[in-house]
Amino acid sequence: MDRTVSGPIALVKVNGITIGKIRDIRATETYARAEVRGLGNLQAQEVPILSHSGTFSVDSFLVDFNSSGITQLINRNVTSPEQFVNTILLADEKGVDIYIYKKVADAIDDTTGLVTSVGEKAIAILRRCFLDSESFNISEGQISTQSQSGRFLDPIIFNE
Repeated sequence: MDRTVSGPIALVKVNGITIGKIRDIRATETYARAEVRGLGNLQAQEVPILSHSGTFSVDSFLVDFNSSGITQLINRNVTSPEQFVNTILLADEKGVDIYIYKKVADAIDDTTGLVTSVGEKAIAILRRCFLDSESFNISEGQISTQSQSGRFLDPIIFNE
C-alpha cells in the first residue's frame, strides 16, 4: 500500500545530488483559459487553454550560499560583480531540473519485519527551472533560513 508523503521520506535532487536541509518545496501550475461564447450565447461554450506557467518556491535552513538551497539555480562562484552579471546573462540558458522523490521500502525481511533495502519513487519532476528571487533571514533565537523562488517552463511530469 502506498503511503502518504511526509517530510521524513521526501527527497529533492538536482543533477542526481540530494539537496539537504530543505524545509519545504512548493510548486504551482497555472493554466490560462479563455471563454468562447459567440453571439447569442450568455454562457461559455468552450474554455480552451491559452498558456501554461509554473512557479516554485524552496525554503531551506541557511548554512551559506554555497551549500544551502538549490545552489545550481544560480552560480555565485565568481570573482567580481561584472563576472556575476556576465554569467547570469550569458550562461543561464538551460535552467535546472528538480526531481522530487519519496523513499520506499524495496525489501522487507519477512522474518524480522526490518527494511533491508530502500529505494526512491518519483513524485514530480520540475523541468527547466529558473531562479526569480532569493532571500535569507537571520533572527535572534531562530534558525536562519534561505528562500528561493522561480519558474519552471515545462508541465510537471511524474516519470522520465
